[in-house]
Amino acid sequence: MNTRAQQKQQYSNNKLAKRLQRNTGQAISDFNMIGAGDRVMVCLSGGKDSFTMLDILLELRLDRC
Repeated sequence: MNTRAQQKQQYSNNKLAKRLQRNTGQAISDFNMIGAGDRVMVCLSGGKDSFTMLDILLELRLDRC
């Protein structure tokens, strides 16, 4: 079973993930970075930020399908 502290941490993590996805999607839209039918190539350096960006872009793609 999850303790109260674990539930609070999970909630906080989910909130952060949703905020990052929303802000990334908004920036893509505001600056017309990706249009309908565009193909996107993501290069990874292996760092946390690269994997985070890849994960966000994959989630955004799944949300749009």
